Amino acid sequence: MPAWQVKRVVRDQYHVAYWKVAGGEQGAERASPLAKRAHVTYDIKHSDVTYVVDPNGTIRHPFTGKNAATKTALLNAIRRAQGD
Repeated sequence: MPAWQVKRVVRDQYHVAYWKVAGGEQGAERASPLAKRAHVTYDIKHSDVTYVVDPNGTIRHPFTGKNAATKTALLNAIRRAQGD
């Protein structure tokens, strides 16, 4: 997939921020196994977000941050998105 298509979906549709982090930069404490397999010297960092999407593909409930989507909150959001 070309980079412009990734940007279009990730940033424009899902509003997720992402950026390259070189091996020695802050946030790249250890090399990513995926970066090693891809033979690149950088990693991609991104914002933490989980979306619940309804059957029509509409984002219904965004959860941001690492601990924002508790199991109970996530299950309730899924039920609401399904129309229960």
